[in-house]
Amino acid sequence: APLSIVTGASVDVSPNRMKRAISKLGLNKGTGKDDVPAELLKAGGFPLAVKVSDVCARIVASEVWPIDWRGGRLIDLYKGKGDHRSCDSSRGLTLMDHVGKAFIGVLKDEVDPIYSKNMPDCQFGAVAGGGTDFAHHFVLSALSYALVKGLSIFVLFLDLVKAFDKVLRELVVGWPHHLPPEGR
Repeated sequence: APLSIVTGASVDVSPNRMKRAISKLGLNKGTGKDDVPAELLKAGGFPLAVKVSDVCARIVASEVWPIDWRGGRLIDLYKGKGDHRSCDSSRGLTLMDHVGKAFIGVLKDEVDPIYSKNMPDCQFGAVAGGGTDFAHHFVLSALSYALVKGLSIFVLFLDLVKAFDKVLRELVVGWPHHLPPEGR
């Protein structure tokens, strides 16, 4: 069966849905460019959820992701070991606006069932219950075999869980159909 595409018409951005999405936001997290913490959004309750719902409904209707939600504020996070001045001792984090995170959560809830349903049985990780232990041991075994036999080997690793945060969401939900070819 062909892969179904989530379309704007099928995305539930009702006030109740957005209130649930806002309630899932983590507390004491860094803020994006708007400096609005999740605690403030949660304190806004249903009246704020109505406003967020209106914004998200406009995004769905226009099929254009807000430019302010693309990217975010970049910070370095010290890993807790090694020289704090060394680049290898920290990792970069992108802090984005919490309203955008709530909407991404809604989109992720729409995309995940379709994604999981269409993943092959050989998919490891990035699917519910699909751990990576077997794949890890298999790759190590293949590398060891290639080393012993003097063979060349190539391993391609895709981090699909983190990829969802990095993709152009318009492509995931099938929104670029109205853009000219140079804008796709």
